[in-house]
Amino acid sequence: MLAGLQGSNEGCVNIVAVDCYWWNKYSDITSNYQQSSIQTSPKSITYGLPHYCLYTDTPVYVTNGSHILRFDRDTKNVDIIYSEESARIVGLAVDINKGMLFWSDIATSHQGIYRSNLDGSQPELVVEDVEECNGLSVDWISNHIYWTDARQHTLEIANYDGSGRRILVGSDLQDPRGIVVDPVLGYLFWADQGTKRVERSWLDGSHRKAIVQHGVFWPNQLAVSLVFRKLYWVDTKDGVIMSCDINGDNMEVERDLTNMTGGNPSFGLTVVGNTAIISTWFSTALYSMLVETKLAIWREEISNLGTTELFSLLVIDPSLQPLGDHPCGFPDRGGCSHLCLPSRGTAYRCSCPSYGGLALAQKGKKCQDPQELLFFTFMNSGEVGFVSLDGAPTSDVTLVARSAHPSAVTYDPIDKVVYWSDVFDSTIYSANVDGSDRQVFLNSSHGVGIVDGMTLDWVDRRLYFTNMGQSSPFLDGAVYTWHRIEMIDLDGSSRRTVITDVEKPRGLTLDLQNGYLYYGDWGESPKVVRTLLDGTHPTVLLQSQLSNPNGIAVARGTVYVADSNYNNRTEMAEVFIYHTANNTGERLVIEEKVKMPMGLTIAQETLYYTDWVSMTADEGKIMSVDLAAMENGGEILIGRRPTGLHYSPLLRISDPMERSCDSLVCSQKCIRTHNPEYSPYRCMCPDQSSLILSSDSATCARPENFLLFADLNTLKMLSLDPNTEETVHTLHYGESGANYVALVYDDGTDTIYWSDQNRKAILSSPLNKISPSVVYEGDYFIDGLVIDSERQRIFWTAAAGINGTGHIAKINLQRGLISYSQIVTRLNNPRAVTLCSEKKWIFWTEHQWSKTSASIYRAKVNGHQHKVLLSRNLYWPNSLIIQGNRLYVADGVGKVLSMDLDGSNMEELRFLTGSVDHIFGMAIHGSALIYSDWYTNSIQLINLVTGNQEAMASNLSRPTAVVLYHPTNLTEESLCQTEQNSCSHSCIPLPRRLHCSCPVGYKLGPDGSACQKLESPWEMVEVFYCPWSCHEHAQCAHLVPLLKFQCVCNSGYHGDGRYCSVCPEDTYKRYLGNDSCLSCGEKESTSGAVASTYCQGMEIFSEVVPVTDIVSVRELESQNTESTQVHVAFSNVTESVSEDRVITTSASTMDYGHVNKSISNSDKSSTSPEPVDKTNNRVTILQGTGMPTKVSHTYEYPNTSPSSTKIKTTFLNPVDKPTSHITEVSTAYTNTDRWTMTVPNLASTQKPMTDSSSTSTQSLVTDHLFTIPPAGDQDEVFVWEKIDRPDKPYFENCPDELVILPLPLPKAEINLPVELIAWDQDHNKLPVKCNYPIKGNTIGLRQEDLIENTNLQIIAEAEDKWGQRVICDFIVMVQDIPREPYFEDCPDDALTLPLPLPKDDVDIPIMWTARDHLHNKLSIKSNYQVEGNNIRLQREELMMDTKPHVVLEAQDERGRRVVCDFNVKVQEGPYFEDCPKEPITLHLPPSKNKVDLPIVWKAWDRHQKQLSIKSNYVVQDYVISLWWIDLMDDIHHQIKLEAEDEWGNEVLCEFSVRVKDEQPPIFTYCPHDLVIKTSQVSERVLWPRPEATDNVGLRSLIGSQKPGSEFLRGTTLLSYTALDKAGNTAMCNFSVTIVEEKQCSLPAINNGAFVCGRDSDELETCYVVCESNFFINPVSTFTQGFNCKIRGDMLRLTKLMETQEPCLFKRIPSTARQEFRMSFTGPCNDSNTALVSELSTRVISYLETKNICPTARCEFGNISVHCGKSVNSGPVEKRSPEHRFDVKWNITIENSTGFSRGQVEAILINIRLELMKLVSRLYISVNGEHYSALPGSVTVARVTWVCHDGEMVHDNGCLECPPGSYINMTTTKCQLCVRGTYQPLGGQSSCEPCLEGHTPREGAVESAQCVSLPSIDEMSKFLIITACTFGFVFLCMAIFMYLQYQRQQRHIQQSLALARSNRYITPNIYVAPPPIPKPKLTSDFKLDRSRGHVYNNHDYEDIDGSITLSTQTLYQNDFHNFSPSLRSKRSPKPTRYYMYDQ
Repeated sequence: MLAGLQGSNEGCVNIVAVDCYWWNKYSDITSNYQQSSIQTSPKSITYGLPHYCLYTDTPVYVTNGSHILRFDRDTKNVDIIYSEESARIVGLAVDINKGMLFWSDIATSHQGIYRSNLDGSQPELVVEDVEECNGLSVDWISNHIYWTDARQHTLEIANYDGSGRRILVGSDLQDPRGIVVDPVLGYLFWADQGTKRVERSWLDGSHRKAIVQHGVFWPNQLAVSLVFRKLYWVDTKDGVIMSCDINGDNMEVERDLTNMTGGNPSFGLTVVGNTAIISTWFSTALYSMLVETKLAIWREEISNLGTTELFSLLVIDPSLQPLGDHPCGFPDRGGCSHLCLPSRGTAYRCSCPSYGGLALAQKGKKCQDPQELLFFTFMNSGEVGFVSLDGAPTSDVTLVARSAHPSAVTYDPIDKVVYWSDVFDSTIYSANVDGSDRQVFLNSSHGVGIVDGMTLDWVDRRLYFTNMGQSSPFLDGAVYTWHRIEMIDLDGSSRRTVITDVEKPRGLTLDLQNGYLYYGDWGESPKVVRTLLDGTHPTVLLQSQLSNPNGIAVARGTVYVADSNYNNRTEMAEVFIYHTANNTGERLVIEEKVKMPMGLTIAQETLYYTDWVSMTADEGKIMSVDLAAMENGGEILIGRRPTGLHYSPLLRISDPMERSCDSLVCSQKCIRTHNPEYSPYRCMCPDQSSLILSSDSATCARPENFLLFADLNTLKMLSLDPNTEETVHTLHYGESGANYVALVYDDGTDTIYWSDQNRKAILSSPLNKISPSVVYEGDYFIDGLVIDSERQRIFWTAAAGINGTGHIAKINLQRGLISYSQIVTRLNNPRAVTLCSEKKWIFWTEHQWSKTSASIYRAKVNGHQHKVLLSRNLYWPNSLIIQGNRLYVADGVGKVLSMDLDGSNMEELRFLTGSVDHIFGMAIHGSALIYSDWYTNSIQLINLVTGNQEAMASNLSRPTAVVLYHPTNLTEESLCQTEQNSCSHSCIPLPRRLHCSCPVGYKLGPDGSACQKLESPWEMVEVFYCPWSCHEHAQCAHLVPLLKFQCVCNSGYHGDGRYCSVCPEDTYKRYLGNDSCLSCGEKESTSGAVASTYCQGMEIFSEVVPVTDIVSVRELESQNTESTQVHVAFSNVTESVSEDRVITTSASTMDYGHVNKSISNSDKSSTSPEPVDKTNNRVTILQGTGMPTKVSHTYEYPNTSPSSTKIKTTFLNPVDKPTSHITEVSTAYTNTDRWTMTVPNLASTQKPMTDSSSTSTQSLVTDHLFTIPPAGDQDEVFVWEKIDRPDKPYFENCPDELVILPLPLPKAEINLPVELIAWDQDHNKLPVKCNYPIKGNTIGLRQEDLIENTNLQIIAEAEDKWGQRVICDFIVMVQDIPREPYFEDCPDDALTLPLPLPKDDVDIPIMWTARDHLHNKLSIKSNYQVEGNNIRLQREELMMDTKPHVVLEAQDERGRRVVCDFNVKVQEGPYFEDCPKEPITLHLPPSKNKVDLPIVWKAWDRHQKQLSIKSNYVVQDYVISLWWIDLMDDIHHQIKLEAEDEWGNEVLCEFSVRVKDEQPPIFTYCPHDLVIKTSQVSERVLWPRPEATDNVGLRSLIGSQKPGSEFLRGTTLLSYTALDKAGNTAMCNFSVTIVEEKQCSLPAINNGAFVCGRDSDELETCYVVCESNFFINPVSTFTQGFNCKIRGDMLRLTKLMETQEPCLFKRIPSTARQEFRMSFTGPCNDSNTALVSELSTRVISYLETKNICPTARCEFGNISVHCGKSVNSGPVEKRSPEHRFDVKWNITIENSTGFSRGQVEAILINIRLELMKLVSRLYISVNGEHYSALPGSVTVARVTWVCHDGEMVHDNGCLECPPGSYINMTTTKCQLCVRGTYQPLGGQSSCEPCLEGHTPREGAVESAQCVSLPSIDEMSKFLIITACTFGFVFLCMAIFMYLQYQRQQRHIQQSLALARSNRYITPNIYVAPPPIPKPKLTSDFKLDRSRGHVYNNHDYEDIDGSITLSTQTLYQNDFHNFSPSLRSKRSPKPTRYYMYDQ
C-alpha cells in the first residue's frame, strides 16, 4: 500500500517503513530558512525544516558500461552483479516481485537485451538484433519488456522470454532514449533527443501524443512517481532534472544539477518517494536529492565507480511496483498465441510479432502463414511489410524489414523473397518474407540511384527496376542525370539495360501472359509505354491524358494508371483505365475522390492504391476499390507516406510450359516475348562483359572491332562488326557518384584504363573480364589519359580544380606506384593529353578559365622543350588525337582543328560548324570522325568525305572519352564489298556501315543510294562556313557533295567570290558559281541589260555534267560528234574543248566546279579573256572511276615574255611503262595578258602537230607528240602545274658541308649513298662529272683513301647548254679511328660460372670481340680448346681449388697483338645475403605485445635474380610478426627462411629471435590523494580500485589496503603494485587524509542562494544558485566557487556584493531573426527586379499562407539575389552549364509576451520544412527565362536573438547590464566600468567619468566612489626630478664601463690564441690551386654520387632525341678527402660522367 507525506508540521514521515539514515554531510540551507540546531536520532537526520527527509536504505543498481553494480546506501558497500569487459551496458530494468533483472548491451559483439536473477546469476540473451537500446523498462503486471532503439528509430515490446517481439512505434522517431512504463495508469512514456519531445501512448502504442514539445534537449532516463503522479527526466544539455504531470502540463525545472555535479553530465535517474537519485559521467558518481520542494538538499552518495561513465540506474523498492492482475499476465496470455497487448485497464488485443511472416487468423487469436499478401512501403516511417487479405481485419501489419525511405516493392512467390528499393540509401534490398536473411541486392556501388519502380518476372527469374539519379557536382558545379530501366537475374549473374529513352521512369509492371513490359514516365512529356520484355518495339499508349503517372497495374488486357496530377497538367488526380483491346480510356469513378495516388496493384476483382493525400501531409492511406461493383472498398491501412504496393499469393509453382526459352540454344540468356507479331523468344548478351550478340542471333562473342566510351558513371561498348547487335552494352556500372571522364585501351594487354573524377583515381580492368582495380589514387582531378602500349607507361593530366593548377604525371605500369613522377608541373587547368611515342612527344591542352586562355602545348616526354602550338581562339579543348602526321583538336564550342605536329598548317574542319554542339571525346578512323556530344548526350559519326552525320548511340547521360579500336582494314573488308552496297555511284566504307557518295553536282536521294542531278552544284550555306567574308554579290556556298566551302558569285555576276563583277551586256551567267559570264550567241542579246542570267532569243538545251574529281574527255567526246565547247568552272580558269581542242586558261587557284555543256553547232567561240594571276601554280582535274590512265601535264613560263612555252606530258599507264613527251606549243599574250595554249588535234596520235586555228605558231617540235588515247581507250587525268623557272642550273640534294661514315668500314670499295643530280633551267637533267667515280646513285670510294685522309673532299660539277656551270662539293670523314687493335668488354675480374655445371665439359661462349683499328672483327686464339664460338673447359678442372686462367689473343693484319686474360670460377648455387649467424634480440614497442621483424635478407640465384622467400612464420609485406612468449628466457623464436631457384636448388637461412619485454605496466587509473572531512575520530573510506594494463598481460595487482577500510585522523600512505608476466613492476601511490570538518556561514542572496558540496578533492565549495527566471551575474566572478574557510575568498565575495547583485533577472527575448537561403538554376542577374518580384510572390507569399506563426508575428524581409562566379567562358553561351545562384532573405519573429528557444526553433523548423516542400516543385518563368529551385538547397544561418538596448544575450535570454557596468557595442557583452568611471543605473551603454579623482577598482556604481589623490607641492616635484636625472646619468656610466671591460677581454683571448698557433707553423706553406671551372649543366641534371651511372634510375622518357652518346666532364673541386701531402703533389683528376645528348 502506497503512503504519502503526512500533513504534520514536525519531523519526517518515511514513505516506506524505514528510518532516515544519519547524514552527517548536509549540503546547504537556502536563505528562506534560518539555520537551526540539528536534531538527531540514532538513524535519522532533519534540518529544522518541515516534512522532508532523504531515503537512504534502498539498494541502487547502476551500470558503468562493463559492470552492473549494486550499491548499498546504508553500508556504502559496492558489489559487482554482472561483469563483461567488452560490453557496453546502458539500459537497466527490474521486475522486483519476480526477481528479474534486465539490461541492454549496445556493444557490437554483445548487442541485445539480457536478463538474470537479481544477484546476476543465470544471465541469458532474450532479444537479439537490437542495435542501440538506451532506454529499457518493464510492465511487471503483463510481463512485457519495452525498449527504445536509437539506431533503428523504434519503440518495441516483447514478452519476458523475448518472444512475440513487435514494434509499437516505428515512425517519427529520430533518437529515442529514455522510456518508462506505468502499468497502473496504463501509460507508456518516452523521450526523443532528435525530435526534442516527450511523448506518451497507451501500452499497445495507440493513442500516441506528444505531451512536451518545448524545452527538451538531451533527455536520458525517465522516471514516474506514483505518489505525485508526475513524470521526471534528466536533461543532460542543461544539467537539470525536469518534471511535468502525466498530461505534460506544469513542466518545470525540478532541480539544477550544474553545481551539484560539478558540470559533469548526468544520465541515470530514479525517483523513490521524494528522493531522486542520479548518475553522472566522468566523475562516475551517484547523487541523491530532494524533489517536489524548493529546498536544494543533496549529497554525493559515492563516486569513482569505474570507467568514465555511469548509465541507467534503478532502486529495489517494492513500493515502486505495486502488484496487480491483467489477462496478459496470465500463463495463456489471454488466449493469444504469440503476443497479448494491453491497452488500458484490463483491455487487451492479440497481435503477432512484427517479423516472422505471420498474420492473425480470422478469429483474431492465432497467428498463421497468410495465403494472400498485400505488400506495401511506408516511405516516411521506413516500413516494408504486408497485410493479410485472408486473415482477421486488424490495424497491425507484419513487417518484412525497415529501411530509411523504402519506395517500390515486389515479391518472388517461388522463393518467398521480398525485394524493395530505398530512395535514401540508393539500394535494392531483399529479405525472406519472414524478415530473415536480409541482404543488399544492389546499391550505389553498383550504379543504383533512385529506384521508384520494380517488378518481377517470377517465371524467368528476373527483376526489372527503374534507375535514375544524378552525379556528384562537376568541377564547374554542373550536375548530370541518368535514367534507364534495367533487368537483372535474381541470382545477380546477368544484368542488362533494356530502356534508355526515358526521362523520369516510375511505374513498372509486367504482363507475363502476353509478354509485355509497361512503364510510366513522369518527365516533361508524361506517358505510359508498352514494350516487349527486352525493351524493344515500344508503343506509347497514353500521353496527352496524363500529368504525373505513378503506379501501373495490368489485368485482363486493361491497364490501370495512378496519376497524381503533381504537375497540374490535367483536371484532377485520378486512376486512369486504358483498354488495350479497343484503345480507349476512362477515369475510375468512385465515391471517395482519389487525392494523390502513388502505388497501384490488383488482386482478383479488387484494386488497391496508396494515396499520399497531399505533398504536405505526412499521413496517407491505402485504399481499395471493388472493380466489379465500381465501389469504394474502404480504408485498408493508415501510414506515413504509403508508396509502393504489390499483391501476390504466398506461393506459386512455376509451370515448365511457360518457359519457352528452355528449348532455345542461346549461348547466354533468353527473353520470352509471347507475342505472335514477333519471335516468341530472343537471345540476349548480358551487360558487364565484352560479349556481343553475333550475326547468328544466338551466340555471344567478343567483337573484333568496337567502340568504347565513358558515360557519366558507366563504361559502354558498341560493336563495329557488321551484322552484329547494334545495341549499346554497358561494360561496367560504376558507383552512383562516380564521374568517369578519361578512357584508354591497351590492345597489347587487352586492358582498359579510365579516370574517376569523384575518387580522383585511375582504374583499370581486363576488357575480357571486367573487374576494376585502382591503379592510382591521389588528390587531383584527372581529365586526360594516354597510354604507351609498347613501353607500358600511362600518362595523365591532373588538375587541382576547375580554376586550379595542375601537372602531367606518369606511371610505369610494370613497376607500379613506385615509378610515379610528375613530368610537367605548374600547368593551368590541363585537360586532354596524347602521345607521339615515335618522336617521344607529349601533347596536352589547358582550357580557358578566368584570365588564362586555352592553349595546346607540346613537350618531350621527359617534360623538356616546351612549345606552345596554339593559344588563340580556343575555349574548351577537350580532346587530342594524332592521325598520321596531323594533330586533331576537339574544342568544346563545336569545332575541330587540324595541324601539323609542330603546330603549323592549321586548318579548321568548317563543315562541322553548326552540326556539333559540345564535343568532348573524339576518334578518327579512315573517313569517319566519331565524337561524343554533351548537349545531345549521344555518340555521333561524321563522314569526313561527305559531311553526312548520324547517331551511333543516343539517350546517354553525359558521354566523355571515346576509344575506337578497328584493326580491320576498311579498304579491304567492308560493307562496300558486300551485297549491302546499293550505291549508284561511289561507296565510302565506314566502321559498321557505308555511305553512298555522288559526283559533283549530284545529291543523294531520299533512299540514300541513288544520286540525283542538281541545277547547280553550289548550295548556299551559313556564312560561318566560309573562311573569309563574301562580296555583297556573293554567297557562302557548298560544292555538293564535297566538303568544300567558299564564296561564289551570284548568277549574273562573275569573279572569285571575294570580289564579283557584273556580267556586261550581251553576256550571261545562269547559276551560282565563280565561272565566267558567257557571250550570247547570234541573234541573241540581253537588250542592254547587265547581270543577266540568260539571253533573249536563246534556245537552251543545257545539262549539268557531274564532276567531283573527274573530267572525262572521252565522255564529252562521245556526247558530241561534231562540236563540243566545254566550260570548266574554275576560279578564273575556263577550259574550252572543241574539235581542234583550243584550251584557254588564266592562271589562278583551282576551285572544283561543274562542267556546263552547251551543245550548239554554230557557237565555237571561247570565253572572254581575264587578267593573268601569275601567283597560281596548280590546276587539277582527277578521274575518279574505273582504272584511269594518269597523265601529268606541266607548263612553265619564264620571267620574261617568251615566244613559246613547253608542255611536258608523262603517261603513267598501269600496264605500259611510263613514257614522256615534250611538246613545244606556241604562246602569245593578248591585250588582257591571257595565256592561250593551242594544242593539236588529240585524235591524231603519233603525228606531227599542225594547228591551223592557232593564233600563232612558232617552231613546233615534231619528234615529241602530246598524246591522249582516242575515244574508247582508258580515261585520262590531267594535271596542269606552273613551276617558277630557275635562273641557272642547280644540283638536287647536294650534301651539306660534312658527311660522316660510321665504323666499321667494308674492306672493299665503299659506295657513298649520295645521288648527284643536276638540272638546267628547263628542268632537264644534266651530266655530272666528279673527282671520284659515280656508280648509279652512289660515289665509289676506297678504304685506303678514307684511312689515310682525315677529310676527303668530293667535288662534282655540271654544265648546261648555255655554258653555265654549277658545283657541288662536300667533305667525307670517318668517325673515331683507333690506332691499335682492342678487345671489347674484356672481363676485369674473374668470370663466375653458375651451378649446376653440365656433366661433361663446360663450354664458355666467347662474348668478347677483338677488333682492329678499323673496328673490323679479328679471329681469336686461346690457351684452351676453342670449339666454334665457345671455349671448352674440363669440369674436373673447374671443381679444383686452383681456378683456370684463360688467355685470349688476337692479331691484326699489321702484326699488332692484343691479349684478354681472366680467371674462371664457379658460383655455388643460390644463396642468402647476410644471413644472421647469431641470435637476434628484439624489444617490444610500447603498448604492443608483438614486434615486427623485417625481412631484409635477400635470396639470389646464380644469375643474380632475386628469389621469393618462404618461412615457417607468416610473412606479410616482407614482415614477420613475432609475439612475446610467456616462457623461460631460453625459449626463442626459430626462424627459417627458404628459397628455391628455377633449377630446384634450395638454400636455407636459419636463426633464432628472442622477444624481450622491458615495458613496465601502466596504471590507467590511480586514485588521487583523498581528503575526508569528518567530525568523527575515524572514517571508513571507499575508493575505486586502481586499474593497470600491460602489453603482455598482468600477473597480479596487489594493494596495501582494501576499499572500505577505516582510517584515523591524519595521513595514511597507500600503495598498489602491478606485476606483469615478464616480471616488470609499476607502483600506484596515493594517500588518505582524515581531517576535522568545520562549519561556516555565507551571506544571504536576493533571488538565489548558496549551494555547497564537496568536489573531487573533498573540498567544500559553495556556488551561487539563482531562482527561476534569474541568472548569475555574468560581469563579475560569481560563477566561481567560494570556500568559506579561505579568507581571500570571503573578502573577494564581500567586495563583489557591495556593488553587484549575484542574481540578475533574465528576460525572455521577444525578437529572433534568422537568414534563409535556397539555390536556383537559370540565368542570373542581380538587378533583375522581375525575378525578385516573382520570387517574393512565390516564396514569401507561400509562407504567409501557411500560418506558420500562430502565436507570434513573423516578418519576412526582402528577397535578394546573389549571383556566384559564372562558369561560362567563351562566346557560345549555349554550350556552357546552367547558372546557379542563391536567394536570401531574413525572417524576424516577434512576440511581446516572450518565448523560449524551443518555441522559436519550432517555428523556424516549420518554416524550413515548408520551404523544403516548396523547393522540390518550385519552377519560375520570368521574361521567357526559366528558373528551377534545386532540391535540398534550403539552408539557414544561426538564430540571432535581439535584446533591448543595454541588454546582452545570455543563455537564451536577455540580461540587463547591472549598475556599475555598461553594454559594449562591439562585443555585445556587459562590461564593468573601468577605473575613473561609474554608472549608478542599469541597462546603460556607457559609464560616467569621475569629475575629480578616480575609482580604486572597476565596477563603481556611484560618484561617491571617486577618490581624489593628494596634491604634490613644488618642492616635492623638484626633488623627484633631480633624483631621476642623477639616476639616469649613473646608469649610462655603468653600461659604458661594462662594454669597455668586455672589449678588453676579447683582445686578450685573441692574443693568446695567436701565440699558441705560432708554435705549430711549418716552413712549407701550402697554397691551394685556383678552382677549376665547372662546365654548366642543364637545370634538370642532378648528380648522384651513389650510382655508377647518372641515368640508372631514369625511364626512357628522360632521354631527348636520339640515343647518341657524348661526354661532359664534371671536375671534382672538393679536396677535403685528400691528405695535405697529396694536395701538394698532384692536382685532382677529372671524373667523367656520360650523359645522353639533350
